[in-house]
Amino acid sequence: MSPPLLLRIVKNVAQRTILLKYNHLTNDIFLPTLKTLLKISNICFTFTLSENLIVQNHSPVKAKKRTDWIHFILKFCHVGDIILIEALTNMRSKVMISFMILVFIIGVVLRGISFRISSVHECAILDQGGREYGRRNTKILATLHILIYAAAFVESFFELPLYPVVSGIGIVLYVFGMIMLFAVIKQLGSLWTVKLYIAKDHKIIKTWLFKNVKHPNYYLNLLPEIVGYILIFNAWRTMAVLLPLYLISLGLRIYQEEKIMHAELKDY
Repeated sequence: MSPPLLLRIVKNVAQRTILLKYNHLTNDIFLPTLKTLLKISNICFTFTLSENLIVQNHSPVKAKKRTDWIHFILKFCHVGDIILIEALTNMRSKVMISFMILVFIIGVVLRGISFRISSVHECAILDQGGREYGRRNTKILATLHILIYAAAFVESFFELPLYPVVSGIGIVLYVFGMIMLFAVIKQLGSLWTVKLYIAKDHKIIKTWLFKNVKHPNYYLNLLPEIVGYILIFNAWRTMAVLLPLYLISLGLRIYQEEKIMHAELKDY
């Protein structure tokens, strides 16, 4: 057997063995059958290869027939590989697209709930004589937040297939960020808003969280949320273009809040 032919056989077996590992991506009834057929063909490859090596000292005619037979098996299995790859690719894409849409909907719903809560609190603060600060930067920050949500979602369709490990890290960060969002909302109560407000009788919150972490709404909610969301969708362009702008706006927001709190609240 010639070295190139041997390499082709080894490569083909390796490729199809790797393909078998993708079977867990779907419960389609045809894939178990394909998996079994590929296992059988791998056994045939191994048997044919060993037989060919054993008789490699036989007559040239017999050796040529065995070589032709191996070429035939390679071509036959190549067609099966193409069918399997196409099936797995389509099914994997469908699973990933469903996952991406689900994450996007969950993100929009959770943020929609938080905006609604903020709107109620804002009206109450204004009715009681409170005041809003940093309005322009708040609009910029909110716009960038929405753009990142939309851009990461759209970009993910051009990044298929997504890297599961990266998406997994993103999910952990995102879930942590959303848990902290509602933890902060609960602890701040009617003082929590997405905008920068100072209530007329503004009180400093002295819970364990706010005593040990300065600006938990930004460092424990917004940053993990945004970074995690981007990682879920493997949106590297969004991270490179929009995330730096978001961080600049968020840094300005923290600076404005610090300045206003020191100026307006004596016990801050």
